[in-house]
Amino acid sequence: MRSAILLLVLLAGCSASETTTPTADAATDTGAAVAETSADTGAADTGRPDPWDGGPPSAECVTHCACMKENCAKYSRHPYKTDKECTDHCGTFTAPEYKCWFYFCGEAKTATSNNEHWCEHAWGTWGLEECPK
Repeated sequence: MRSAILLLVLLAGCSASETTTPTADAATDTGAAVAETSADTGAADTGRPDPWDGGPPSAECVTHCACMKENCAKYSRHPYKTDKECTDHCGTFTAPEYKCWFYFCGEAKTATSNNEHWCEHAWGTWGLEECPK
C-alpha cells in the first residue's frame, strides 16, 4: 500500500513539473549559476586559454617540456609522469613564470653542477623568487 501511495506522489510531482513553464527568475538563476561555475575555473580571471580545452599545447610549452624531459626527468622529485602533464601545467603559466622557468631549464641543461636545484626552479618549486630580472 505504501508503495502505491509513494508511486502516486512521485507521478504527481513529475507531471506537475512537466506542465510548469519556466519563469524569468528561473532563467536568471540559471545564468548566475553558469557565471559562478565559469569563475571558479580561473580561466576567465587569467585571460589565458584553459589547458583542458582539448586544443594542442603551445609551441612554447612543447619546447619547455622537451627541455624538462631531457634535463630534469631523471630526478626523483620531477613532477610530470607524462608529456601531457607537463604541457597542461605549462599552459597555466603566466608570462613571468614561463620566462623564469624556461630560463632555469636552460641553466639545468648547461650547468656542470647543482642541476637538480636548477630543475626544481624550472618546474616551479621555488616560484619566482630567484628569477633573473
